[in-house]
Amino acid sequence: MRKFKLLFIALALIMAVTALCGCGVMVRDDVYVPEYDEVAPDYTNKLPSDSLGDTSGSYIDKDGYEEKIAKNADMTLYVDDLPSVTDIVESKIKSCGGYISSSREDMSGTGRATISIKIPSQSLDAFIDELKKEGKCTYLYINTDNITGTYYDTRARLENAQAQLEQYKLILKEAKTIDDILKVQPMIDEVQERIERYEAQLKVWDSQVSYSTVNLVLMANKVVADTEKPAAFMTFAEFFDGIKNGFMSVLSVCVNALGYITMGLVSIALPSGVILIIVHLIIRSVRRRRTKRKSNKDSEN
Repeated sequence: MRKFKLLFIALALIMAVTALCGCGVMVRDDVYVPEYDEVAPDYTNKLPSDSLGDTSGSYIDKDGYEEKIAKNADMTLYVDDLPSVTDIVESKIKSCGGYISSSREDMSGTGRATISIKIPSQSLDAFIDELKKEGKCTYLYINTDNITGTYYDTRARLENAQAQLEQYKLILKEAKTIDDILKVQPMIDEVQERIERYEAQLKVWDSQVSYSTVNLVLMANKVVADTEKPAAFMTFAEFFDGIKNGFMSVLSVCVNALGYITMGLVSIALPSGVILIIVHLIIRSVRRRRTKRKSNKDSEN
């Protein structure tokens, strides 16, 4: 009896494992649906045969592996002639094959201009050296972000998703009933959405690698006069005007303070008076009732 129970349990486990292995790999009984593996291949020692987008901002290491590096800079430059230097900077940007993505000039008279520049990454160092010639550089920060691993991992996922999409299209082509089509179509839509997301991300990274962003702040130097204005003595007219103005200012403050105090007292007195009148009427009414009750008791006695 015990051996029969053990044999029965073993057969049940084998049937359960077989059923689990069969689930998720079949859409129809006669059509095989491949599983999608999210694990990306290892690109550590292998350079892919093709690449998406422009790789002018990439680098090749000693193993022949193409790296994806995004390089950006923040820079502050003090100049003597802000409008002239701004024109020179625009000319240098065009000569490097770059463009201005945004710019802003402070119109309050502080002499400040902020320019966001897109420069081909291979020209970034030379462009910064040219900018240093136009003024005094007080701040320079260059940020380098190596996105190689993330880039090729995403591209591998894209290739896997594209292969999976082709398999689903073959399955859809072989579908014989509407039920078969309804089973496969949501899978195709999900894979297509994933492919579009991967392609969009790769395009963003290609742009970041190909073009560096330079956030440039141009500050105008303050011109200090060589000669200072000589000290001048106060005249009698200015002295009496000062006394008059001071007296009027003090008088104005006193009058305004008195006005505010009066308004405050009035604003407090009005609601207080209304409350007192109401309380007086209530007390008076209570007293009248007591007096009336007392007189009624006396008459009864």
